[in-house]
Formats: sequence, structure tokens, C-alpha cells
Amino acid sequence: MAAIDPPRDLTLPEPGSRTARQVLSRALGRLPPDLCALSPRLALTEARARDLERVTCEVNLVPPNPGSLAFHHRLGFERMGELQHIPGEKEVAMLVATA
Repeated sequence: MAAIDPPRDLTLPEPGSRTARQVLSRALGRLPPDLCALSPRLALTEARARDLERVTCEVNLVPPNPGSLAFHHRLGFERMGELQHIPGEKEVAMLVATA
């Protein structure tokens, strides 16, 4: 397989920067569910095997992570509440899915 050269005008965001997190969040939100859903699907499978009713997780609202919210929504997770770890700095949506 031949190597692919990046475009000459490609500017990569600084790792860990807000821009990098936003780009990653958008990319994750657009991945096909069958490609990126392995971990949540394994969690749901394990929950069923243990006769558990639900699987829960949290997704950042502050700083925002819309890609992760979209990803979890496609997998059947629904928002059940919000939690402010550090108001204005770290706030999350509490999600739940039926196993």
C-alpha cells in the first residue's frame, strides 16, 4: 500500500487544545455505529449476562462534547440528568441505556 501524503496546507491543532478536542468530538460523532460502538455494546452484553437492567455513563457538557452525545444517543442512551462536578468548568450529562 502506498503512503498518502497530507495536503500541503494541512494545519493540525495542538494536541490537547480546545480545537483538537472539538475536531475529535465531531469525528467521533460521525463514525458509523458498528465501527465505534464495540465498547458500549460489550458493556450492554456484559450487563445482560449479569442480569443487570441498565448501563450508565456520563458525557461532558462543559467542556462540550457534542460528538459523544450523538454517539451515545445512536446507541440508545438517554439523558437522565446532569451533574456539576465544578460549576462552569466540569459539567456532565448522565446517560442510561436499557440492557
